[in-house]
Amino acid sequence: MGNVAIKKEHATSRLDVDGDITGTTKNFKINHPLGYNKWLYHSSIEGPRYDNIYRGVKTIVNGQATVDIDRECNETGGMNHGTFVALNRNPQLYLRNNKTFDKVKGEIADGTIVIDCENTKDKIEVNWMVIAERQDDNIKQSLLTNNEGNLICEKTRLQ
Repeated sequence: MGNVAIKKEHATSRLDVDGDITGTTKNFKINHPLGYNKWLYHSSIEGPRYDNIYRGVKTIVNGQATVDIDRECNETGGMNHGTFVALNRNPQLYLRNNKTFDKVKGEIADGTIVIDCENTKDKIEVNWMVIAERQDDNIKQSLLTNNEGNLICEKTRLQ
């Protein structure tokens, strides 16, 4: 029936293992959240919110900069426009000016970061990072999440 059993005679689910499974990497491939005929590849870290992390460096000119998270999330061309918004919720933005230490602030709207700096004279490289929670259907349908797709961190073991 398409199920796999390891160290068991019969599988009762798609993958039924009698023993431990460990992994050194936890990359995932999901259907593209915008419905494109593409896979969306991500790597992951351990986290209680199924977080995605996006980061980069942007140069502030005349006190401002704009970051398109979809395009500027990596050096290989990023993702299709709208992917960040479709895949994530509750984004949190972190900015750091390690060059001049002038204050920087920013906000995220529709997958775009707008950064403002109090220094309007110098060109300044600013590090940006966005952490956001996955909200795609794969997460919402997981047995480890509630109906909204939030990871259930603890659950009583059945004996």
